[in-house]
Amino acid sequence: MQETILQVHNDQHFWLSHFRCMYWEQQKMLIMADLHLGKLGHFRKNGFALPQGESRDLAVLDQAIFMFKPNSLLIIGDMFHSKLNQEIQQFSVWRKKYPLLEIVLIKGNHDVLPQKWYQQNGIELKEDLWQIGDYTFIHDLGLEQNNNFTKEESAIFGLKSSSKKIFSNNFLHDTNTYFFTGHLHPGVHLKGRSKEGVTLPCFYFGPQVAVLPAFSHLAGVSVIKSKKNARIYAVLQEGLMEI
Repeated sequence: MQETILQVHNDQHFWLSHFRCMYWEQQKMLIMADLHLGKLGHFRKNGFALPQGESRDLAVLDQAIFMFKPNSLLIIGDMFHSKLNQEIQQFSVWRKKYPLLEIVLIKGNHDVLPQKWYQQNGIELKEDLWQIGDYTFIHDLGLEQNNNFTKEESAIFGLKSSSKKIFSNNFLHDTNTYFFTGHLHPGVHLKGRSKEGVTLPCFYFGPQVAVLPAFSHLAGVSVIKSKKNARIYAVLQEGLMEI
């Protein structure tokens, strides 16, 4: 078991971390998805009694920044869970600790805060996707809504392909593009000698798409159905383990 695992793709070095994030060495960029900051407050507002969790996620983010010392932070969607609440204001305080850190957010379905708030907190918004060289970062590829990926990749999450396209952009047909996405909260179920098992978040790297685990410790997981033609790394508290 290792704290970090190097995933090499086209001579680019991506360091996977048990902090549920990834460091792109050549770009000096820390990459993660699905922080869902404010989720705790959202649940409490709706009558759920939950322990503190948001401060834990920001503390883990501090550890990741200390380890990798990135110049920028890329969040592949769902940085925040809902509308403004106390937990989101905690982020504003946290943000002031890193005035030189560039933060880029690719908007996800939960990112509904006013655009002015993002500007005030030094967050650059990307509405749909962001392309850097041969890589495209997008929150939700909609694997269940398009047929541009292999049957293996659709089957990984038990999804069905169809002829419906979520984007008209030609980049979806570009086989030279590798996609990094979030949204699905991928996980694996591991069984021991007994009938009991444990479900863990994981990194999934397929032939054309990689899916990052949800950074939030309050997020659930979608269990992967298959691992054919893919590399999967389970995230444990102590480190990473290839499945």
